[in-house]
Amino acid sequence: MKMSSAMIPLLLLSLVACQSESKKSKASQKSEEVSTPTSDGETSHPRLKITKKRKTELKKDFSNFSIFKEDINSYKVNFEAISGHYSNAIVECAKGHFDREKELFLASFDERGMKASVELSVSDKDPLDVEFECKVMDQDVELDDAKIHLRKSFVVSGIKNPYSLGIGFGPIETLVFEEGAMLLTEGVYLNIEAKEIISRGGEIVTFTEESTLKALDDQHGASGGIINIVTETALGKLSVQLRGKNAGKQTRVPEVMKEIPGRDAALNGTCRGSTDNYSYKDQRCFGKRGHQGFKGNKGFNGLNGGSSGAFFYKAKKLDDLKIKVDFFPGKGSAGGIGGEGGQGGPGGVGSVLHVKNDRGGIDCRICDQKSINGEKYKYPDGIQGAKGDLGDFGDAGEDGAADNSIVHYLVGDMKFNFNDSWQNF
Repeated sequence: MKMSSAMIPLLLLSLVACQSESKKSKASQKSEEVSTPTSDGETSHPRLKITKKRKTELKKDFSNFSIFKEDINSYKVNFEAISGHYSNAIVECAKGHFDREKELFLASFDERGMKASVELSVSDKDPLDVEFECKVMDQDVELDDAKIHLRKSFVVSGIKNPYSLGIGFGPIETLVFEEGAMLLTEGVYLNIEAKEIISRGGEIVTFTEESTLKALDDQHGASGGIINIVTETALGKLSVQLRGKNAGKQTRVPEVMKEIPGRDAALNGTCRGSTDNYSYKDQRCFGKRGHQGFKGNKGFNGLNGGSSGAFFYKAKKLDDLKIKVDFFPGKGSAGGIGGEGGQGGPGGVGSVLHVKNDRGGIDCRICDQKSINGEKYKYPDGIQGAKGDLGDFGDAGEDGAADNSIVHYLVGDMKFNFNDSWQNF
């Protein structure tokens, strides 16, 4: 049977449509399969073996430490075909979160269509966990896709606040301490969850020694807070200084003693009768000085020093990190000064004697005219008693406590509890 010339174009169009539908079907099939990350930097995928490793791995002797730090957030991600091949295809990766620069990371499969390697990097402005959406493209047809997750790493140099650096907000990949570097928490809770910690003699410090002395008046010393670290592995040497702040000066003063000793008859003059038997200087007739005022109130107690704070370290295995932990609880302050003593009590009443007409031995130059006319002489009253003594100083504040800390290695369940200077080397 002969085919008409009119049917040939229709047959060609049908063949092209079938090929197009085949590619679309393959693309549709891959979109239904989701890749999931596995341990050791490998991602499971039905048709691709995907592995990732840091662009520059740190050598055991630290000889490439500078380059390692520069490349710490750069990775090589390898794509290897498990079945079939990806000849003439490319890998195209982009960050899944909103990226204004819309940066693409590209790589081509080799001539056999079996392997491709793309370099991915995380920038300072990226979140702690960056998702890359990677596609295997054959011209304009998407053959496969995969999602790659990279966690950010941090290098600590100089003195840094962990939160301003970006540490403490979630899991990270690697935390590196340069020599002499310090994370200064200022007593704020710090939680570090890292896959790896590398320290070349770094420190984590709650408060500097100088800052512990700069206490606010009438304030208890601040606690060093909590440092919590969870990691898979670590190496190097790390010093932890748990310091509480000293207490501030007690400046409050108790109110003045208000109680006053009462009048005491024992302080009155003891002369009786007439002036014949007494001179005007006879002290027995004078009122005596009043009792001294009551002692002032005791001063307020000193303020308490801040506790050292606590260090909790948990590693999945017994690692090579040499840890040294020291405790410096804050000092309590001295008690405040006592309050002012109260006013002295009233003096005794001077004696009142009868005055004879010849005025006896009394020098009437000091007599009260009214008394003379009334034939009586009044000896002076005693003066008011002295002011009371200052109150005692308040009791000293208590020094802060050294909080219990724990280093725990999960393999072998090795756990160390301590609240005094401790090290594992």
